[in-house]
Amino acid sequence: MKIDELVSDLLVDKVISAGRARRHYGVNLAAAKRASLLLLKRHIPYSRTSRKAKQVTFLAVDRFYWQTSGNQLRHLAGVTALRLDNDVPVDSWLNEGGLPFSTGIPDGIWLRPEAPNGAWALEYDAGSYTTDMIIEKAKTYANTYPKQIWGVAVPARVKRIAYALAIENIPARVEYSPWWE
Repeated sequence: MKIDELVSDLLVDKVISAGRARRHYGVNLAAAKRASLLLLKRHIPYSRTSRKAKQVTFLAVDRFYWQTSGNQLRHLAGVTALRLDNDVPVDSWLNEGGLPFSTGIPDGIWLRPEAPNGAWALEYDAGSYTTDMIIEKAKTYANTYPKQIWGVAVPARVKRIAYALAIENIPARVEYSPWWE
């Protein structure tokens, strides 16, 4: 069990689903509670990407997230899942998830000294972005970041988003990155 690592990572990651905490860190809810992590139980409603509503527990360190909606927590947990799935070291990671799109800043920035601009953009789509919104975001990021990695919550969206970005000549990798497991 890596409870100390989870607590430390959450200072940067902000939020993780209980399922992902169990799978990646080996931390169950009882251990999370003993470590004084916030257990945020939320109802995630039915959506076009989720065929059924579900009750989910998220973990956080900061009380700021106490009042955060399930949809926002889902998105933040997706950003965390994308970092973990790409083995991005927490000390090379800037988590900007939760900022409004108008800032033009991706959800995550992977600091990579060997990259032409020193960083890659990581963006998570929990299923609410339209194709036009994805293209707009990707074009904005392409002006600053030489590489983009997009994470999605539904396997079927991988091909659709990859195709849309390829048509626009935007170099990006799109991958299935489930936030809940």
